[in-house]
Amino acid sequence: MAKAATIVFVGLVFVLGICVSVLLLAHAAPSTEALDADLVQVRAQIKAADEEDLKYQGGIIKALVSVRREILRRSEAMLAQKRASFLRRIDLRYIVDGKAMAPASEERLTEIASDIDKANAALSKDLAGAARYSGGVIQAMSLMAVATDHLTVAQLSLAYFGAKYGMALPIPAQDGAPGTSAQPAPGVIVKDKDAF
Repeated sequence: MAKAATIVFVGLVFVLGICVSVLLLAHAAPSTEALDADLVQVRAQIKAADEEDLKYQGGIIKALVSVRREILRRSEAMLAQKRASFLRRIDLRYIVDGKAMAPASEERLTEIASDIDKANAALSKDLAGAARYSGGVIQAMSLMAVATDHLTVAQLSLAYFGAKYGMALPIPAQDGAPGTSAQPAPGVIVKDKDAF
């Protein structure tokens, strides 16, 4: 009888071992190492935005830097949430319009990465242009272009991480949906009394 119980126990341990192995392999990608690397990158960008924010007392450039920092913080929160779900073995899924979000294809990720590279090239060009001036309206305009480029890169990075990890991004409400205004779309001709 003891021999039969031992065989059953060993069989159960073997089956449980196989089940745990299958679960670990089923959730192998993306890895926590990739998430950690992305988190380090985003946190460095947040630190840079914080340092840049200290340079300005107010104005449009400070506002753009603040928006960029908030987008980066949203990226950080999204990645940290995904990482925590991996470590706790929670299957984090987002449902949008009745469909589960899934990580994007390599082709789509490459497309977004290409957009990020283009935005970084524009940023480098505008940084070089801003460095040519030491003050005045032209430098202010150049710095505003740089802040806008930084914002573009942050937005594209958020889109990239959302696509890479299958995370849902907030989608603006459509006309007629709750929380939207009845304002016409830009470029739509309106009556004079509705113009303002």
